[in-house]
Amino acid sequence: MLLLWVLLLFSGLVLLLTPLPSWAQNDVQNPSEETPVVDRHTVQVGETLSAIALRYALTLEELMAYNGITDPDEIVVGQVLTLPPGSVLQPEPTPLPVHEVQAGETLSQIA
Repeated sequence: MLLLWVLLLFSGLVLLLTPLPSWAQNDVQNPSEETPVVDRHTVQVGETLSAIALRYALTLEELMAYNGITDPDEIVVGQVLTLPPGSVLQPEPTPLPVHEVQAGETLSQIA
């Protein structure tokens, strides 16, 4: 029984101490390398303050407070917004496919 216990313990140690092959290692990058940390954003045509906040993982209230904005509808194109330290630009979401419904199509046909 003692021999079985020693063998189990030894095999567990061998597994723990054996490094993973390079193909099995997780290729995790430093988040700061793949997503840029930014401190300012220049308002572009069509942007809203809430959309800008979302792009930087902020709440609308946080972005407004940090910039002293009282009315989110009063931003203008070219206005430079200051972002809190450590703000990270979130990747653009992948657009969803669009289907234009044709005359005579039913929901079950489209699905």
